[in-house]
Amino acid sequence: MKMSIFRYVIIDGEERVIKMKLSGRTPLLRAINLEKKLKIKKIYIKLEGANPTHHKNARIAEVLCKDAAAHKKTTILVDGTNAYIRAIEYFAQENDLKIIIPRFSHETWKTYRFDPSSILDARKQNKLKKMDYLQLLAKVNNYYLAVEGYTNMNISLMALEELTKEIIAKRETIDTINTQFSHGYTLTSMYNVFLREWIEKEKSFPKIYCGINSQNELKTESLGHDIISYIQTNKSLLDSSKIALQESYGKIITVSEEELKEAKKLLRYVEQIKVSTENAYPLAAFLSQVKAGDVENGTHIIILDDARSRMDIEQITDFQPHTKEEILSVAKTYLAEYSDPLIEMNEALNNAIKKGFILLAKQNEAILGVCIIVNTQFDDFIPTYHLAYIGTSKDHKGRGIGTELVKRAVDITDGKLSLHVDLDNKGAKKLYEKMGFKHVYNRMIFYGE
Repeated sequence: MKMSIFRYVIIDGEERVIKMKLSGRTPLLRAINLEKKLKIKKIYIKLEGANPTHHKNARIAEVLCKDAAAHKKTTILVDGTNAYIRAIEYFAQENDLKIIIPRFSHETWKTYRFDPSSILDARKQNKLKKMDYLQLLAKVNNYYLAVEGYTNMNISLMALEELTKEIIAKRETIDTINTQFSHGYTLTSMYNVFLREWIEKEKSFPKIYCGINSQNELKTESLGHDIISYIQTNKSLLDSSKIALQESYGKIITVSEEELKEAKKLLRYVEQIKVSTENAYPLAAFLSQVKAGDVENGTHIIILDDARSRMDIEQITDFQPHTKEEILSVAKTYLAEYSDPLIEMNEALNNAIKKGFILLAKQNEAILGVCIIVNTQFDDFIPTYHLAYIGTSKDHKGRGIGTELVKRAVDITDGKLSLHVDLDNKGAKKLYEKMGFKHVYNRMIFYGE
């Protein structure tokens, strides 16, 4: 069941419900194991697959659907790639909008990926005048037109600017950033944000690299087209993408099918992160540069459009859909060796729900790990957040579940996190030190004489 997020605010003495943004705020995880394997320091991966539709397009779709609702539209006429249409479909439901998906010739894939009632048979339309047909259809029927790569350019760019802003908020100094070229929105929006930072704050401009295949050259003379859809990329987006690469002293890196598969496999087994082959271009391009000796130590960002942890890390801010008793039982079971009295764990849970948060590692709805983060209510005296409890299933040890939970906690708290570790637990202490924690002082509790 899909769940919306709401917050309550007081405006002019009246309590109102405001719907929270569902997309964005995706993890920027440090790939420690990948760093070790490649012998390159500070590699961060932006997991855009953590968005509601498991793709970066969710950022665009959410804003477009809100824009459609704001313009009193009841129906969205949408076309583009599978990931784009899927994202529009998701947020259209969130905004009580109907969608219509035209099926042109050679687009059988649409009939089995989407609700048949949403499909409009347009196979008899002239393939050279498809955009004309869609624009006329939208105008006559008062539809909101959302065609990937062609319409709503300003809104799409604005939505994706948030992605770069999130990265800058976490990492002020960036040496290189690797992304994927599809329609040019990410490259252009990224350039806009970095240019603004350079003008207003005199921040250094990172080099932008773009991974593509040998058939998809970034040339305005030969417009690239999506292998799934007929939609071609807008020429102005291609021009601005070329400027983004040139001005940042970056470049296009051609990647082979074998390199894509290698990148996908490496990420899966080294960092426990899954990414589709067609969206592994940024990582493959980065690996290609590493092999060529063109990557120096620094801070390197890799944006992967549909990458996410092989486990789902769910952030709990209330006792829904999991009850307090259920979480307490899981924590007690997984922390049997080190668990505190039930009354103490219960108090930590209450604090976490009110001021901190709880993370659950899940796979196929089964809870494999739990992490309880409490709020210390300090800003500087001690870290604002404290990892009170963390535990994983004994049947799934060695799969990096605990590491994933801690990584996500570090990301959410912006590193303002402390934890306790048993002085005799040398293995855990070594693991935490590798993740950036340092032993500062020994905690002593008064128990009486």
